Amino acid sequence: VCIKPHALLIPGFVSSFLAGASHAPLHVVAARIACVDENQHNSLMADGCAFCPPASQAMVVLSFAGEDAVSVMETVLGPDDPVVAQRTDPCSLRALMIPWWHNVQTLARCVP
Repeated sequence: VCIKPHALLIPGFVSSFLAGASHAPLHVVAARIACVDENQHNSLMADGCAFCPPASQAMVVLSFAGEDAVSVMETVLGPDDPVVAQRTDPCSLRALMIPWWHNVQTLARCVP
């Protein structure tokens, strides 16, 4: 899961995220702050990366291990469209964070 740094400033973001992740048998196996350079950014764009951070923008990267880790994290985050998330998955992170961030779908992304 990639989390943009400004997401960490939103009240309750980290606790909501970790609470959602704790409902499944997942374990954080790595955590780091990462940044892509211009060449990496261009390479990711050329490969059709669904979540390509801008060059030089730092992000927090958490790696989870466990059964169905990707689908569990996608469920925790909820649908990309926060309005849909509020309607279909009101407990998802994107649904809960709408009051604090207008572009909530870009705060975090599950990247297999």
